[in-house]
Amino acid sequence: MQLKRGLSFIMVMTMAGLIVVGSSEAGAAAQKPADFYRGKRIDFIIPNAPGDTSDLIARVVVKYLDKYTGATSVIRNVREAGGAQGLNELYRAKPDGLTLGQTNTVRSTLAEIMDQPGVEYQTAKLSWIANITEDYMTFSVAPKSPFKTIADLKAAKNLILAASGGVGHSTLTCLALIEALGLDAKVIIYKSSGERSLAVAQGEVQGFFGSTSASQQGAQRGQSRLFFVLAAKRSSVIPDVPTLRELVQLPKDKAAIMKLWEEDIFVMNSLFGPPGIPKERLSYLREMAAKVMKDPEFKKTIEKVSDSPLSVMSGSELEKQFGSLLDRKAEIKQTYQRLQDKYLK
Repeated sequence: MQLKRGLSFIMVMTMAGLIVVGSSEAGAAAQKPADFYRGKRIDFIIPNAPGDTSDLIARVVVKYLDKYTGATSVIRNVREAGGAQGLNELYRAKPDGLTLGQTNTVRSTLAEIMDQPGVEYQTAKLSWIANITEDYMTFSVAPKSPFKTIADLKAAKNLILAASGGVGHSTLTCLALIEALGLDAKVIIYKSSGERSLAVAQGEVQGFFGSTSASQQGAQRGQSRLFFVLAAKRSSVIPDVPTLRELVQLPKDKAAIMKLWEEDIFVMNSLFGPPGIPKERLSYLREMAAKVMKDPEFKKTIEKVSDSPLSVMSGSELEKQFGSLLDRKAEIKQTYQRLQDKYLK
């Protein structure tokens, strides 16, 4: 009898505990997002090295996002495996809206598309909050280069184009250009952008791609000359530099290769969370991010750490863009594996 009473007591207490836990969770879920975030701690993951441009942009965003949400973000730089470890950790995080991150999404997206080792995250499933800055790839040549027109490039023999940092966007854009224009060219990958710049200055290579803001800085130092931008329209950073589309009309199949870089994949610093953040909280974070983007002090501060223009892409637009892009993953990967075999030196 005593055993039965003991078991009954345990069952009652267990049920009571479950009710309390369930009630508290239900209460948290029913809480208005503004009340939920006020006073909370946000684990903010930056999968970049401290002090690089993406890191500096993210730190400015964190400061102003905390201002509008009332939360306190604790930043962690998790950059192992080229940033994949940080993104994997964020991807697996509890989707309560208290783990967020920001990075250069062209690098992370290409790593997933090309199935680079260590990538576990799925870009299209992330909870996209806002794009902060955007930039495009710009083709540059040596300051005294004889190449003035697309016809000059197409007429040249044994061109060497330079890339840096492994098979990433600076490499893949070179491969795309060679294929689209039918150039007689190969690509050399240097360990760093510094080595690449030196090779250009010494005349060892004839051209390279870099972000618009970085390319502008190189041109201002006399290290290179800007040729064209891969974008649907001219960049506000270098408005006097034409787009590739202005300089040449490509056949439909070749234009599709370049469109990937002109409209689908470009240099973005985006804010996001793990998959499955509750709809109300995600909407709230998007609203707060929009307020941050309009804050005059935020704009002034961002200009001090980045030359890239602020973006106008919302979280819902990013969601659609990455969803559409990753639907074509197999096709894109196959194309660029073929181009690597064909043009990498």
